[in-house]
Amino acid sequence: MQDNDVPVPGLLDWLDTPRADRGVNILDMTGEWQYTPYSDLAEHTKAAAAALTAAGVKPGDVVSIIHRNGPGFITAFFGALAAGATPSPAVPPALFQDRAAYSRHLGAILDVAAPTVVVLDPELLDQLGPTLREHGHRPMALDAAPGTPAGSPPQERPALPPTALLQFTSGSSSVPKGVAVSPQALHAQIGILVRWLGFHDGNACGTWLPIHHDMGLVGMVLPSVVTQSNLWIMQPDQFITGASRWLRLLGSGKVQITAVPPFSLKHMLRRVREEDLAGCDFSKVRVNVVGAEPIDGTVLDEFTRRLSPFGWPSGALVPAYGLAEGVLAVSGKDLDAPVDRVLVDRGRLRLGEKVVVDSGEVPAAGPLDLPASGRVLPGVTVEVRDEAGDSVSEGVLGEIVVGGVSLADGYRGHEPWPGEFVTGDAGFFWKERLYVLGRLGDSLKVRGVQLFAEDVENALSGLEALGKVRYAVVLGSLDGRDTVAALVVKKPGEWTEEVYRELRRQARGLRVVVAAVNRGAVRRTSSGKPQRRAMFEQLMTGSIDGVVVHDSVNDPAEEEQ
Repeated sequence: MQDNDVPVPGLLDWLDTPRADRGVNILDMTGEWQYTPYSDLAEHTKAAAAALTAAGVKPGDVVSIIHRNGPGFITAFFGALAAGATPSPAVPPALFQDRAAYSRHLGAILDVAAPTVVVLDPELLDQLGPTLREHGHRPMALDAAPGTPAGSPPQERPALPPTALLQFTSGSSSVPKGVAVSPQALHAQIGILVRWLGFHDGNACGTWLPIHHDMGLVGMVLPSVVTQSNLWIMQPDQFITGASRWLRLLGSGKVQITAVPPFSLKHMLRRVREEDLAGCDFSKVRVNVVGAEPIDGTVLDEFTRRLSPFGWPSGALVPAYGLAEGVLAVSGKDLDAPVDRVLVDRGRLRLGEKVVVDSGEVPAAGPLDLPASGRVLPGVTVEVRDEAGDSVSEGVLGEIVVGGVSLADGYRGHEPWPGEFVTGDAGFFWKERLYVLGRLGDSLKVRGVQLFAEDVENALSGLEALGKVRYAVVLGSLDGRDTVAALVVKKPGEWTEEVYRELRRQARGLRVVVAAVNRGAVRRTSSGKPQRRAMFEQLMTGSIDGVVVHDSVNDPAEEEQ
């Protein structure tokens, strides 16, 4: 699967031998690509390290970084490491619609990180600086030009800090936690990605993913910089508002490696027209990793079918599984191979029970076509366990437990992990491939069968009544009753009856709620994951921004279930 003989440079080796013929390209607000070679970026990074040292940052301190995608973030990140400090990325406010929610989110992160300084994108200094000072933090912006900061760089570079990255989880299932990553674990994960995805072959990488998030930072940016591969960067909002720009970049032949969450494939299928693809040639794309949330195989099929007339390689989509606690990647499909798939019997989704449909079987509750998240990557360990904590056999559903060379140390402020991390994700092995069903925290047990929010969402996606609107399914206990709720960004109308009927069918007797909500009520993390717990809590407290149009507790037919 990987060429394990490929040497992987150290985290800061590129600063000593930077290349002038490769670099970072950033799409500016006028739609033009701006290029910075690694030779310039290295000088900027050394200047940043000097500026941080002059500001009082000492080896082992934490430097929080609030920065939009681009070379400035890279300068701050590696500048902190070069000063012997721990970089800790945080989400910039442009990715949040609700300023009050953003302030609470950022405040929680900084309380845990306890940074010596907070490096801000210069464009954010006026906006965030006063509030940060008011709460006892020290904001600063780093000058983009080399040689300008006060003070001189140390004669000898400090050793890497014990924690090379303080990575905050996205908060899709709980309050964000600070994942402490050692230099050894970070380098090991970069090595896994370099060898698996082929950064060492001179392939260029492209990304629009938030650079503060593990999939964008560890998956795309860090391997590119460490190997000095050409890197093409867009902002997340540039992708959301102009998916065709992203596809034109991929279709230009300049990018061979990228990664996206599954929702973005749906977004591109909805937004991109045939004429937008004119002139695109996707044949140079080697690998497009798909991860960060459960994957719908029908979306993979439709995306490949739609782009194949323009040269999209049949094996380019690469389902994978990972998480911040494992630094990032845990498993992934073999490159250039077809996506392995199995049929799962929905009626058997019980932890500790076999779920795979063997040839000739007829599933009682309807089959679920599930794509594999590939083989476990070299150096990583994965075990699937039942509710008693015992390992289960092939094809049996359980909880995924990860370990290995790239496992993080633990959550900041908590006890270190004992060499493994219990993920809270449900999955199983089949023929050496890992299959992931979803978060156990986003599921309910219905008459002994596990019901996952992602499965219900996939069922709703086929309804004509919903069309292309935004929606989310949340699960939890409402007034003491297990409840399945759909939050749909649409004004009340005839569509609600069809959604209600399908939800009743999926919920198998549980309480069902359909709410017509305003756009901000369907909340996602900066990486696109539904914040189901937060949405359900708003529904539970009656603070959801919308109106409940159906609730099965008021339906006489409820008693017939």
